[in-house]
Amino acid sequence: MAEAFGFYADNIVTKDYLDATLRAAFAEQDAKFEKRFAAIDQRFIDIDQRFVGIERQINDVRTGLKAELETFITTRLNQQDVKLASLEATMNGNFRVLSALMGVTLLAVAVPAIQSLL
Repeated sequence: MAEAFGFYADNIVTKDYLDATLRAAFAEQDAKFEKRFAAIDQRFIDIDQRFVGIERQINDVRTGLKAELETFITTRLNQQDVKLASLEATMNGNFRVLSALMGVTLLAVAVPAIQSLL
């Protein structure tokens, strides 16, 4: 009968044999994929750990810069306060002098005017 179909009966592939062969091939392929995915997952974990280290460094730098900036701003504001206090003292002195000069000018003009009316 096998000769009637043009091939040998021993070469016929059964469904069970095909299923077993494909399962073995797919299992081998799945194992390769799992191994590859595990390697990729490990690379991502390593990269994540590197980013955690970098984030720590950035936060340390940020904290240092923040403290340095606060110190700089505080120092600068204190310097400005000293300058403003000096300027205020100078202006108060100038206002006293100007007030005295205006008083003298008023006396010099107003007293003769009042005397001429009397």
